[in-house]
Amino acid sequence: MAKKRITWFIEPLNAHANEIIVKNFYPLDEVSDIMRLSDNKGVFHMVCQAAKYAVITRLNRDRHKFNLRYNVYYRESKYGKLKLWKFDK
Repeated sequence: MAKKRITWFIEPLNAHANEIIVKNFYPLDEVSDIMRLSDNKGVFHMVCQAAKYAVITRLNRDRHKFNLRYNVYYRESKYGKLKLWKFDK
């Protein structure tokens, strides 16, 4: 059985989070340009694709330190719907 390929997406919720993400990850090709994708409830979100899960881990680690507000979504197929990822508290 083939392993599922998970794709990760970040939705900045304010200008500060967007600036941090663009400044730190975009120049390294760790995030894509902003794109509009729908979730599993039919709601559209402006997200950028993370090149690897390590980007999500780094953002989550620094979330409180830099007061970052964002959502993380994932999808399990190339054209699947986004699903909200909830971190353990």
